[in-house]
Amino acid sequence: MFSDLLLNTEYIYIDGMKLLNVNSLLRKFRSSSKYLSVLEPLRHSLVMGDTNTENIKITHPDVLLKYIKDKDFTFSAEDIGIKFLDPRAIGFHEDGVDSGADDPMYDNKPWHNSLGQYDVIHSELFDLKINENHDGMSIEVIPHFNNSYSSSYEGIEHHFKSVMCDAWDLDNPESEINKNDPNWLIRFIFIMGAHFTAMPPFHFHKSEDGTMIDSYQHQRRPVAIYAEGIKWLNLALNMLEGKTHEFYGISVPSFDLEQVA
Repeated sequence: MFSDLLLNTEYIYIDGMKLLNVNSLLRKFRSSSKYLSVLEPLRHSLVMGDTNTENIKITHPDVLLKYIKDKDFTFSAEDIGIKFLDPRAIGFHEDGVDSGADDPMYDNKPWHNSLGQYDVIHSELFDLKINENHDGMSIEVIPHFNNSYSSSYEGIEHHFKSVMCDAWDLDNPESEINKNDPNWLIRFIFIMGAHFTAMPPFHFHKSEDGTMIDSYQHQRRPVAIYAEGIKWLNLALNMLEGKTHEFYGISVPSFDLEQVA
């Protein structure tokens, strides 16, 4: 199933869009030292724990439901009792001081689950359509209407800018992220794509009798995960090439690649 037909064509069609496939993307990224310098993180961190939404629990759901009913979205994490079952990826602190061992980019995992459709894909709340074109396979991932995450994530993309500005003080030109990592948005998009594209081997599954059926429909989860990754990697390349200028209200940094160190 994960054969040359899926992986090694120059192009692949995903949700009706003709996109570069993974090897073509990698050649593009690796061919430019300037691209690599933008994508290379400031530091590498060993991140443990998981801010997956399945590990985020709300201990006062009745309070949250009342806020939602009243259309009042001014509640805090304390109001609704948010608890992390595995919080080690949200910053290592000792005596109130951040040790710096955390990778802040990983703290964006909830966007991976929502904007990236991971929760829908992981729960297999979608239909998969596969067709073969003369120049690449066509994959359509169609989320089920009114699936379990439909209302929860509806319109969440409109909050991306405000959440990131509040979390990282983006409105302040002197903030750490603006001064030290102005290309964070491109790296965020790239990491989303790299993560999804690398995940399929961890999502193959067997039937109840222990056999693994090697077909697109039986293994639709890893196929959909791969397709999602390709979309994000193409978006990252478009940003590097200056073809995409905005992402949910946040401007893509403009830079002269000739001057990137």
